[in-house]
Amino acid sequence: MVENKENPKTFCFKEWIYYSSFIRDSYLCTKEGERPRSEREAYLYVDLGVLGGWWADPFGNLKKEKEVSNEYVPDEVISELKKHIHLDFGIPFIQMIDEVEIKELTETEIKKIAPEVFEEVYDDKAVLQWYQQVDFDNDKRMDIVVYNRLGMGKLGFTETYFYQQLPDGMYRRTHQINSSGRATRFLQYDEKNYFMVLVPLDYDVSESEYDYYYCELYYFQDGYPQETVRFTPESTQVDVAVKKRFVNDFINISEGNR
Repeated sequence: MVENKENPKTFCFKEWIYYSSFIRDSYLCTKEGERPRSEREAYLYVDLGVLGGWWADPFGNLKKEKEVSNEYVPDEVISELKKHIHLDFGIPFIQMIDEVEIKELTETEIKKIAPEVFEEVYDDKAVLQWYQQVDFDNDKRMDIVVYNRLGMGKLGFTETYFYQQLPDGMYRRTHQINSSGRATRFLQYDEKNYFMVLVPLDYDVSESEYDYYYCELYYFQDGYPQETVRFTPESTQVDVAVKKRFVNDFINISEGNR
């Protein structure tokens, strides 16, 4: 629970946050880091110590009431995903995935290519940790994506870090997705790469036409996700919602609060 410590009755926000022992503190504050006077200017900040900070918008201060249309994700991609998306990734998806240039890196290679990245994300408590070189933000430079798997099975938790390669060859972390029970893939359409997240159902998928709760397709530019298209199956229909990412140098709104 995060609350206004000076006056708990004013407003508070409750949310489950899983960051293991990394959390040092969490509190509500303004975008300038000052004490908020109302929900209208309050954001959630989680202090992760050496891992930096995590920002969220629990009171929806960055949300827009009006619908937004997709600017970065073509309608053709949305139509294809609506028709074919399943966890087994049918032939159309396999072809799209295979077109994405991805190089799997060993621990030795990541230490040589980007030692600063390895030092920042290495976790000796991780069950599994793997690294990929891929142009996730479509600037023709090979970036780095790191996956930390903490725990196994349904309780397994994966931290996904996105590091943009800068013109000078250095890397900066621009985004992070923390999730459990999800499948992730890179897709390519019309020479543009997209990052896809699937949240599967817990029961036998043969009983349902769709085998996921929802799917999100991310389009990155300049290191950050600019737009996400979310697919939510309802019976035999799929509702599609387009969301913009409200990201700047100070606030990086967490997954689930956008």
